[in-house]
Amino acid sequence: MISLVAMLVAVGVGVFLVTVLLLRQASPHTAVVVRGRLLRADGRGSRGRVRLTAADVTWRERGHEPVGLRGPVRLGPTGHASWGRQATVRLQLWTAEGRQMALDLPAPEAAATVRLLSGQDPVGLEPWRATRARGTAWAAAFLTLAVGFAGLMFLVGTDGYTADATVLSSDDGWTCEVAWTDPTGTAIEGRSDCFGERAGSRLEVLVPWGEIEDPVSTRPALALSGGVVAAPLLAVGALLAWRVARHRRRDATFLRLVGAEPPRAGESSEAALAEPRTASAVARRRRWSRVGLIGVAASLLLSVGMWLVQDHADRQLRAEGATTVGTVVELHPEGRRRRGGLDVRFTVDGTQHRGHVPGDSNDYDLGQHVEVFFDPADPDRFTIDDVTFEPRGTALLLTVGGLGSLSGIAYGLPVLLSHRRARSMLARGVWSPVMVRARYEKSRYLFTAPDGTTWRSSRRAGWPTREDGTEPVQDAWWVRDGEHAVFSPDKGAPLVRARLS
Repeated sequence: MISLVAMLVAVGVGVFLVTVLLLRQASPHTAVVVRGRLLRADGRGSRGRVRLTAADVTWRERGHEPVGLRGPVRLGPTGHASWGRQATVRLQLWTAEGRQMALDLPAPEAAATVRLLSGQDPVGLEPWRATRARGTAWAAAFLTLAVGFAGLMFLVGTDGYTADATVLSSDDGWTCEVAWTDPTGTAIEGRSDCFGERAGSRLEVLVPWGEIEDPVSTRPALALSGGVVAAPLLAVGALLAWRVARHRRRDATFLRLVGAEPPRAGESSEAALAEPRTASAVARRRRWSRVGLIGVAASLLLSVGMWLVQDHADRQLRAEGATTVGTVVELHPEGRRRRGGLDVRFTVDGTQHRGHVPGDSNDYDLGQHVEVFFDPADPDRFTIDDVTFEPRGTALLLTVGGLGSLSGIAYGLPVLLSHRRARSMLARGVWSPVMVRARYEKSRYLFTAPDGTTWRSSRRAGWPTREDGTEPVQDAWWVRDGEHAVFSPDKGAPLVRARLS
């Protein structure tokens, strides 16, 4: 048990530390180093790195001394064929010795260089990085898989009972033949994980409840399996989180160097999302989305937990309980609001007991004999044949959790994706005034624009309408992106995403 707890704690601590690295605020450096391409006056070009600080800008090339750069800076042609994956901007500038040179840099770094050397912003360029720190979702996914697999191994290691087994034979490998006695006193033989134990030695094995079909295992083997699988997942998640943190720290350094306020990823300074009303409405929608995600996760955990409780209780009842023969005395067909099942009567120590078993009543007939598994200390805790034993209250909680998670995923996922698409459009686009006629039809709003086009909103969207039911032309705002648009009456809530119909 100690090995399982140590494995789970180690993985949990690792995930916690990486999550802190992923979510913590970036602490900027004092300098930024970026790749670039330098063109000299004689036409020779070379690749190197530009070091940007608040005091100076220097060019560094392998095998050469650092070269200081100074203004004035003049923009050359933009949008060159990219080296790497970013289009470059050409800057015409001077070295500290007075020689003119051309420097090709990615657009954000070029804008920062111009501001540092000349104190002005180049037209059409922004002195901050326009790309977001990618990899956050992948890092979270790998970390979730790591802690999920470690938790699964922990659950497997805590399900069942431990037995002091005797090694019958060993192949000097990872498996051996063992024999043990279950809680009812029955001698059992089977294969188990082992670590090279010799024949005749003792080995503590973990045996699941119920019939033994697969080889049994040991808790150290489960801990080793969990660690071997979770460690690479944790390492990949940590590497991705480190890259994200490094990207954020680099961006923070840029912002401190140029003295600019960072916009959100993908925004321009005039983007619709920069409007306070729009930002407040988007933030409110994000808060509700997070509440919904927490609810879906809680429902999913509830359903999984109740299923595990039922499975554990069923295995334990069949392994430690007693058996007898019962008779089906009443059938309950399944209805629209009623779960099907059957009533069974059986006798224990001369006393008759009758109870209800949920299940498909079509599989049984009145008077049919069934095998009953019951708890000798409480015969009312019983099940029959291969029907899973359900402790009181677990079926209802399992149903509630399952319906909550399924409905949340079916309804919440499209809404979440719609909100993300709307936010992305607001981050890139600009609000424009528009005259629209809004008509409610079949749980949607249909917006008619001045050019005659009709835009269909998502289901259950909100929009201010007149009490008399008329549909006058209204002053509104919109951000259009191809066949998609976001409408708002005043640049604030409600933000209605619509599609050209």
